[in-house]
Amino acid sequence: MGKIKTTIFLVVGLFFTFSMIPNYMLGEHPVISPYIMLMGIFITLLPIINRPLKLALGKLYFIVSRTAYIMLFISLAFMLFLTIVMVSAAQEINIPNNADVIIPGCAIIGDRPRPMLQNRLDTAYSYLKDHSSARCVVTGGQFGNYTQAEIMKKVLVEKGIDESRILVDDKSDNTSTNMINAHLLLGDSKNVVIVTDAYHQLRAKKFAGEQGLKPYALASPTPLNHYVDSWLREYVAVIKAYATDK
Repeated sequence: MGKIKTTIFLVVGLFFTFSMIPNYMLGEHPVISPYIMLMGIFITLLPIINRPLKLALGKLYFIVSRTAYIMLFISLAFMLFLTIVMVSAAQEINIPNNADVIIPGCAIIGDRPRPMLQNRLDTAYSYLKDHSSARCVVTGGQFGNYTQAEIMKKVLVEKGIDESRILVDDKSDNTSTNMINAHLLLGDSKNVVIVTDAYHQLRAKKFAGEQGLKPYALASPTPLNHYVDSWLREYVAVIKAYATDK
């Protein structure tokens, strides 16, 4: 393995390995985090185990290595395509003035939102403050001793949003049921602004559209320490959503 290729493997492997450390330090480690770290460690070790593999596999090494590189290239190309589609879905202009708000559920800690959910609430608050007739559906079921929806409502009320404008779905446990229940609560309302992270907008808009809603994206900022795990997890979730409609 050449020096350039070795350097690339080391940089990529170390990036994935150490990108999860801030999550553990902050006590925020999604289920996918250890798998990302293991993937990073494996990539980092590839230059070291490359020569023993070559000796062990003999003539098969060429076939195995070329197959692996082809699969890697296809995977990266597909991820690039999916990223472009996901980023495009998060860009929105000309949101109609009569649009109501839907905030998909996200993790809480105790009786407070985690930073990712706080960003969604801050973004939704800015919209609701500027659109006084808009209603807001907060969604998300049980998470510890509280439901995500009740904590979301509590924060918005604390920030000054009238309680009568907030509709509560405290039963849903995924993005699909977020949108199903939000549609039931909104009744005849069709135009909705989905306030969630950019990586999540494509899937959220898909499920909203399936309920007959006309969704518009209002992307909230994703905390830097969650960029890697959130986007990698979402690639899998998007594929699952379009393959199974769940």
